[in-house]
Amino acid sequence: MSTSRRFQFHRILLGSLAGCGGLALAMSSAMAQAEGQGVQPDAEADMAIGDIVVTAQKRSESASRVGISITAIGGEDLQNRGIRNVADLANSTPGLTFSQTDTSTPVYTLRGVGFYENSLAAYPAVSVYVDEVPLAFPALTTGAGMDLERLEVLKGPQGILFGQNSTGGAINYIAKKPTADFEAGLTVGYARFDDFTAEGYISGPLSDAVRARLSFSGEHSGDWQYSYTRNDSLGKTRKMAARLLLDMDASDRLRFELNVNGWINKSDPQAPQAFEFDPIVLPAVSAFVTGNPNNNAAILSTLPLSPQKARAADWTPGLPKGDERMGQIALRGTYEFSDDILLTSITAYTAYKRRNQVDTDGYAVAAFDQDAVDGDITSFTQELRISNDAGEPLRWMIGGNYEHSKVDEYANSFYPDASTIDFFIALFPAGAGWIGNSYFSNQKMDNYAAFGNLEYDIDPDLTVKLGGRYTHTKRAVDQCTNDQGDGKWAAIVDGLNGYAARGIPLLAPGACTTAEPNPNPGPDFGNPIPITGFQDVLKEHNFSWRIGLDYKPTPTTLIYANLSQGYKTGSFPNVVATRVEQMAPVTQERLLAAEVGVKKRLLNNRASITAAAYYYDYSDKQIRSGIFIAPYGVLDKLTNIPKSSIRGAELELAVRPVPGLSLTASGTFTDARIDRFIGIDDSGNAVNFAGTDIPYNSKWAATGIAEYEWDVSDSLKASLGATLSYRSKSAGALGSAGDTTLNAYTILDLRAGIGALDDKWRVQFWGKNVTNKYYWLNTVHAFDNNVRYAARPVTYGVSVSFKY
Repeated sequence: MSTSRRFQFHRILLGSLAGCGGLALAMSSAMAQAEGQGVQPDAEADMAIGDIVVTAQKRSESASRVGISITAIGGEDLQNRGIRNVADLANSTPGLTFSQTDTSTPVYTLRGVGFYENSLAAYPAVSVYVDEVPLAFPALTTGAGMDLERLEVLKGPQGILFGQNSTGGAINYIAKKPTADFEAGLTVGYARFDDFTAEGYISGPLSDAVRARLSFSGEHSGDWQYSYTRNDSLGKTRKMAARLLLDMDASDRLRFELNVNGWINKSDPQAPQAFEFDPIVLPAVSAFVTGNPNNNAAILSTLPLSPQKARAADWTPGLPKGDERMGQIALRGTYEFSDDILLTSITAYTAYKRRNQVDTDGYAVAAFDQDAVDGDITSFTQELRISNDAGEPLRWMIGGNYEHSKVDEYANSFYPDASTIDFFIALFPAGAGWIGNSYFSNQKMDNYAAFGNLEYDIDPDLTVKLGGRYTHTKRAVDQCTNDQGDGKWAAIVDGLNGYAARGIPLLAPGACTTAEPNPNPGPDFGNPIPITGFQDVLKEHNFSWRIGLDYKPTPTTLIYANLSQGYKTGSFPNVVATRVEQMAPVTQERLLAAEVGVKKRLLNNRASITAAAYYYDYSDKQIRSGIFIAPYGVLDKLTNIPKSSIRGAELELAVRPVPGLSLTASGTFTDARIDRFIGIDDSGNAVNFAGTDIPYNSKWAATGIAEYEWDVSDSLKASLGATLSYRSKSAGALGSAGDTTLNAYTILDLRAGIGALDDKWRVQFWGKNVTNKYYWLNTVHAFDNNVRYAARPVTYGVSVSFKY
């Protein structure tokens, strides 16, 4: 970003603080008279906006009194709106984006900050927690949204208290806790595509000192996708999850909370939609294609592309298939040294297994498929912290974290119908019958951190905040691309790299086929040298910090300003690599963030306004890009973008104009751009990407929510609700010659319910994407073509809930 542009936005940022504060004070003054007129006490209570208590700073605080940007949704609202995962949450949270990868690993982006990488071992830029227990890798988050008290989305760097890998923000699921009295509940539902769901809980005391809560959920559905070339369908759902919580009072000062949970997901991975034939273009391959009219490329170019319908897709018969499962045990212990000193320990062990098969190309032929996308994760985490009472004028917290994780991955790719297969076999007949290769990666991570946070009330209206965290990381990797065991791919590599001509022993069946550069390059594509595997260690350290001010000019107004710096650790890529250059890691990225905002309650809590403006100076952003390696063309690798910047603003208005009616409107503007980066396009040409939008960010996003509830009789109440979400277009993959744009879309969800006044039972009818809008959540270049991952079409159903 130019100096003049940066200076201009800094002026806007500072002006926004003054404007937010002035707006809040002006509205407070203008509405002071209205706050006490014309409303009876009972009606006034019915019209008040509820205030959610959050733990965004690892203390229980009112969301309206915390000086950071937060979206907090209560458990009842989550259930009524059908928010069961982050993909659903993204439609209710402007600025949050969910992207589907080709291996089903989810990617979360917040305010333009995210990390698109399909590796199981890749740490996110938006971290996810359940009751402050980290789900260190995105694949672990699938079953988190069950039996929730609330959900918190913390925006902006959260590195001080939540550690690195939260440069974009953090998502914290808060589970409902065991109760002192017996409670039980069950919700069952039926929806389109024969989708049966069930969720329930049993909670209560086991003794005077022990309380328990058992929660469970399940989903079983038919197929929602259909093949547009044959009579076939795909997309069944098979999910189960359970969680057992035990709260134990060991003494008046010592307490333990045990959480044992797990889930199984055997749903079909989504089949993508092929929408554009876009093969790798190499002169030698083009010449071969011209002379051989029945080549694979010619055949692929005649295959029908997907209709622009959400359900339409195609896939290789027998694929895809899914099998993922996770188990976790976590123990939280708290000990009160005194009435105002608290020691907290959070220990967790998580194990995850994936045995998937995916169709990547969206064709009924195998141009690029994977019949094994396997992985295993084990992760141990420990946090120990000590803090004083939240009611003190000087509030402090110090602590440390440790994580040890091990991630093993294996993938077997096959592409007998790819455009380059017949060319390479014709060039090297010893490779006849070659259909693909395999890949493995074994990684170990050890992370250590120490942190401290301080808040001091200079006076009752002004608070200064200061925090810091030092982190040391070590990541070791052993990985390679291999022959599948039949020697066919090894023979192709032998020929391409000229091993026989140079007296280098030929590769054995099943051998590592990745090569490294020759210090004395020669004519055979640089005379590369074979290796037995790629091993490397990445060590990094960083210091995250935050300074801030909270100002409360009135009891219902908060104005805040924060300046913070956060980091995301480096990463090794998950790629089928012909050369070690593709396996080189990206180093850690840094985000320097400035944010100002205001939170204001109006009209005796019948209205509220929250607003914020922010600027991010983004260094070494990690992104999937490309590298040209002859004779293969442009191949995948991870790259650091030297300089990027993000500037934006957000606004939320909430009002309860009459008893029972709640209206909320929120929106964000996020301009995320690359300032300095020279990369390559699909043809291997150098491209200056300065001024290009950062992928997977909608510049404009808005959500409107309306809820109305009224008494039908002295025992019944009814409700109506709607959510309208808009997202502007965003960029997909960087540097692709194809159309990877994610188009703008607007979707509408509706709901209506009736139930008992005492909430003992409730029936709700609902519809999602009721206008059946066709849109997609990601685009991917799949070797020979570009594919889309479409969002679900219109769905509708009914749920029945009972409580005891």
